[in-house]
Amino acid sequence: MSTKSSSVTKVGDYQAFKELVESGLTIVDFSATWCGPCRRISPVYELFATEYTKVIPELKFLKVDVDEVPAAAQGVGGLPTFQFWVDNQRIDSLTVMGANVEQLKNNINNLLKGNYVVPTPNQNQVIAAQATPVVPQESVKTEVEPEVNLRSSSSNVKRNKSNPSKVAEEPIVLEQEF
Repeated sequence: MSTKSSSVTKVGDYQAFKELVESGLTIVDFSATWCGPCRRISPVYELFATEYTKVIPELKFLKVDVDEVPAAAQGVGGLPTFQFWVDNQRIDSLTVMGANVEQLKNNINNLLKGNYVVPTPNQNQVIAAQATPVVPQESVKTEVEPEVNLRSSSSNVKRNKSNPSKVAEEPIVLEQEF
């Protein structure tokens, strides 16, 4: 069972969690109602979900309460923890532990640019994904600020044929600062 409020889907059971991370790009906020840092970063996570899904509607933002769905909290060592998933694979190199807004924002952008480490199938090793830049490096901004009005539209989104999980578009530039 899962419920959607705004652009964030609240996951209520492990089966729903497995189904939601099974395909596509997914960001998961593991939190608890009693966690102060979780409550403080929650509105920022909601804003990121709203703004990024305006540009990339297929991007999924999930929220999992570790007390309600403990089976989904694999690899969670502290709260809040933000995990990034690509086609049912957790991308450990992008995991953010703690209420670090800058790191969360940077790792969302790294996910969208394809800059992450992918676990190899059936092995405990990880290998670096050498993503071919979709946009010339000179035009890629290293810092992206949250904004209310995005300068890109979902019509600009194209999938990279060699890596369908990587989104090919101009960098997302957000105008509002935190």
